[in-house]
Amino acid sequence: MNPKITEIKEHILPLRQLLLEHPVYQQLRHLDDLNILMEQHVFAVWDFMALLKSLQFGLTSTNAPWMPIGNPKTRRLINEIVLEEESDMDIEGNPSSHYEMYLQSMQQSGANTQQVERFIARLLSGYSHKELLKFNVEQLKDYTLEFVNTTF
Repeated sequence: MNPKITEIKEHILPLRQLLLEHPVYQQLRHLDDLNILMEQHVFAVWDFMALLKSLQFGLTSTNAPWMPIGNPKTRRLINEIVLEEESDMDIEGNPSSHYEMYLQSMQQSGANTQQVERFIARLLSGYSHKELLKFNVEQLKDYTLEFVNTTF
């Protein structure tokens, strides 16, 4: 294995262990518990994609006409991540974003998707995410609101 990869793996091992032993796993005893988690976690899934697209706009060329902007290795890394996150292959071999796959899994498990779907509909109709979050239009749980306000 690449020595740099080995070094990184060793460096993050304690953090990985914390994730694997997180107390939330002990709270997930029933499908309803998982659904409650997913109904909030979907905002983190959306937030990751929003953050990634922000990085793509800031570190690569997304305008026409195209111009070489930024470091080529950085552009490639960002665009590879965007490719996977935005148009990965779902279980049936169809292109789908990880957000859309997450919504589909929520629907299959019986989780409520209305809150996040309203949020996205408002974004599509022209509201800014900052306004929606500032006034907590969707009445997100405090911990969800805090998370999305500190990342993107």
